[in-house]
Amino acid sequence: MSFDKHEEKEYPQEVKSVYAAALKAVETLDGKVATQDSGNFQFEAKFPKTILKNTLGERTHLTCTVNAQGDGSLARRRARSPRTTPRARCSGSPS
Repeated sequence: MSFDKHEEKEYPQEVKSVYAAALKAVETLDGKVATQDSGNFQFEAKFPKTILKNTLGERTHLTCTVNAQGDGSLARRRARSPRTTPRARCSGSPS
């Protein structure tokens, strides 16, 4: 099944610092940046099924945009799983 999770969070740091921290987090979690627009502080990342030794049911895609907001920054994140229908793997026969 697919899922979407939208989240916004304010940080007291400037935009460049928050954007750099978000990219570092992707790297730390073994994600790969698929697309990046540094001028607009946006990127999309893809993660494997296993993150920090925890196996997830699906691969995760993350879209992140960082904007200036007052003296700080506002990060908008959207995490989603691309699969729209569940798959079952079965072996053997019922008892």
